[in-house]
Amino acid sequence: MAESTISPHKVIASRYFDHIKWGGPCPQLSVNLAEEVFVEKDLERMSLLLTRIIDDIYGTEEMVQKRRKEWLFATSIENVKTNDAILILAGSRGDGFSIYSADTDMMCIIPNIVAVADFDLYHNPSDSVNKTLLLTKEIDCRPGYVALEVVQISDDLSTDFLAALVPVGDSIFLSSDIFREEFIDTYIQKSLYSNGPCVTYTSTHESIDVAFAIPLAHWPKEGEEWKNRTRFHGWPTQSITDRIVREGCHLVPVGDKCSTDTLLQWRISFVYAEQILVRSFTHSQFRIYGLLKHFLNQIKGLLVHITGDDDILCSYFLKSIIFYAVENTTSSLWTEKNTLICIRFCLAVLIAWVKAGYCPNYFVQNNNLFQRKVVGENRQKLLHFLMDCYDLNWPRTSLSVESVKLLDLETLLLKDQERSRRQYRECETDSDVFLRRLSSFSSEYTDLKRLGVYFQGLTVSGTDVAEFIAYYAVVTRLCSLASTPLKEYNTSSINKQKYRAMKKAKHLLVPKASFCTSPGLLLLATFHFLIGDYRKALLMSADVISTSKVYADKGTQECEEKCQRLNPGLETTLYQKMRSCVYPSEEFTKKNIALCLPHLHLEITRCKSSLQIPPLAYATFLSFLCHHELGNSRRRDIELHNLQAASHDPEQGGHRNWIVHTILGISFQIVGDKHMAIRSFTDSLEVMPDSNPAKERLEALRNNY
Repeated sequence: MAESTISPHKVIASRYFDHIKWGGPCPQLSVNLAEEVFVEKDLERMSLLLTRIIDDIYGTEEMVQKRRKEWLFATSIENVKTNDAILILAGSRGDGFSIYSADTDMMCIIPNIVAVADFDLYHNPSDSVNKTLLLTKEIDCRPGYVALEVVQISDDLSTDFLAALVPVGDSIFLSSDIFREEFIDTYIQKSLYSNGPCVTYTSTHESIDVAFAIPLAHWPKEGEEWKNRTRFHGWPTQSITDRIVREGCHLVPVGDKCSTDTLLQWRISFVYAEQILVRSFTHSQFRIYGLLKHFLNQIKGLLVHITGDDDILCSYFLKSIIFYAVENTTSSLWTEKNTLICIRFCLAVLIAWVKAGYCPNYFVQNNNLFQRKVVGENRQKLLHFLMDCYDLNWPRTSLSVESVKLLDLETLLLKDQERSRRQYRECETDSDVFLRRLSSFSSEYTDLKRLGVYFQGLTVSGTDVAEFIAYYAVVTRLCSLASTPLKEYNTSSINKQKYRAMKKAKHLLVPKASFCTSPGLLLLATFHFLIGDYRKALLMSADVISTSKVYADKGTQECEEKCQRLNPGLETTLYQKMRSCVYPSEEFTKKNIALCLPHLHLEITRCKSSLQIPPLAYATFLSFLCHHELGNSRRRDIELHNLQAASHDPEQGGHRNWIVHTILGISFQIVGDKHMAIRSFTDSLEVMPDSNPAKERLEALRNNY
């Protein structure tokens, strides 16, 4: 490919946009970006270059389908037919994007509660015997919101639900505000806070938004226009429309922000319908949707700088644009060669909506999403900014708070088309699977009915992703059952019973140990330490310490060199990659505390959810303890030195994991070095000052100093 004559570094300062902030006229550009762009007359060629770059960012069609199949299979085996709530992945990840910085959005459908607008339309009255029934009522606010009158209450309702009941005259209504806040109060120890309709859980490395939803048994009248809308270009198809209407929608606990009294207001959510629509996109249409998200990510900093509002433009507005754009244009427009035309068409729609001050909800057209949000002076600033972006020929320009750059797409493509770069993107997708699955199948669940479902999933899995998910679920559940016989081994005084319990626990741990180094092999090594077989525990921990595998952790940005290890061969399966290339953190809870080293029981019992321990520190600590028990002080001291080195590991070290400093402090305490133990516990408190058991250890140590 000939080298482009356009420099990738033609820049103007971001202060170019300051005139919008202060209401002044547009300044003259020292670099004519627009003129440079129009030198490129081959629009089709530039579109093809852009599509390949965007595929590198968000994934090829094959990669997107792989993600969706993974989530579909994972949720199908997790949502076992019990009384448990049903989880639906929402947000960007639910649409099929893999965005490292994106939060995880989930919808949790509450069991045994159903809402209806008219009992005559309820098609399954026989199923309502043991359910709580709610009747939707019109309420004084924007379209798309309802109140919920309680008609029938089941016997198994939670206290969160009962506390949210509000009498209004002779009727009882369910308050959205109280319902949401009551849930937070119940689980306040789990770092929850309210965020719109969601309850947000935050941890060190991730943020999960969970919207608790009540199913609406039939299609709402507010969506009748959408159901009967004339579609001249055949999208969505009639079969998709019928499926969406048949599946219904949900009610989430948040009121209309334009209303002064939101106590009883519940919003109609079309999350499931939106997922069906996005998954019906061609990959070219999905790519434009990704470009719109990319645009929003680029301009967020500039919008804050100009308007002072970090949420004046949200991703849901852009989703509405792509829905309307696809519905009202011919499918022949959405091709790779028209990528630039399509994205600029969508930007033109956004500009027109901002100019009119009206963003119609795709399902409820008379609900203006801009109301209260995109109004007044900020609307004028946003309009001015978007028109400038359009005139600067985005996406041929890169926008940030620091500068505006003209992009040389050919240079970018050459960089991203290197084999190692393509391989890195594929490995990033595999890593994404590992990170999600290893965290989703927690070892604390031991329900045998679930285990049967996972075995069934393993027999019917038809893809590499499905086989990996099902197998990991099975071995994790088997491993979790080992806590019971291990407790029997520790408490029984009869040798025969102890031997049987020991054998049973070992057999339950072996399948996961053969599947993954951590947590599988390390748990088996811990088991051998607990029964006094220190030499076997040493052999297994040494295998972890000497590994060159990639550490899979949600807070770790995998570098290209490491991720290439995930792809030793083109035909390598996820199972093989997990077994030979990846190891995640050890995870312990109060339910599987018997499988952990007794030296860390204080940390587990004080932990609010689960204790995550990097495998390098855990394996080195285990090796240290084995040598200590064997009386080999020389090798013990070597492992103590190795543990100090592990605390400085760039990925698994103590700067990110407080527990590593705590483990080091315990080790120094064992060898009698109280000064270094105090220093290590202090370091642990600096990393995590609140709710850290190192404070108890430190106080006890100082009292006995």
